[in-house]
Amino acid sequence: MGKGEATKTFVLKELNLREFKTVKGNIDKARMEWRIVQEEVTKQYTNALIPQEKSLLQNLEKWSSIEENILRQKSRAILIKHATRLHDLKEIEEIVSFYQSLMGVSQSNLPAVDRRITNQGPVLLHQQQLDLCAEIMLGVFP
Repeated sequence: MGKGEATKTFVLKELNLREFKTVKGNIDKARMEWRIVQEEVTKQYTNALIPQEKSLLQNLEKWSSIEENILRQKSRAILIKHATRLHDLKEIEEIVSFYQSLMGVSQSNLPAVDRRITNQGPVLLHQQQLDLCAEIMLGVFP
């Protein structure tokens, strides 16, 4: 990164930080004003407080939505930054394909085990089954 690019990056980061602080400040202010009106409604309800509360709540929702959009854009930028570190789309496709193969195939119904077939194979005797379920004592070997 050249000196000019570093300066641009620094300026953009400073602008982003300043704007994000403004949004955070507006959210905090809107939340505080809304809480004050909520307390007034709780203490002494009047019809005049309802439009004020509604307006403050809409303002809070607006700034929260702006914050959400900012965070979404930042997450996309981070994703793009990290995705470009992988040299090629082919590598990404190979990774996705690998993990998809680990996920298996979904089925609408899973067949039960056919006990007739399993009973044809080796079967544990009742005493062997009990031995497998027995409590294990540490340090004691037969």
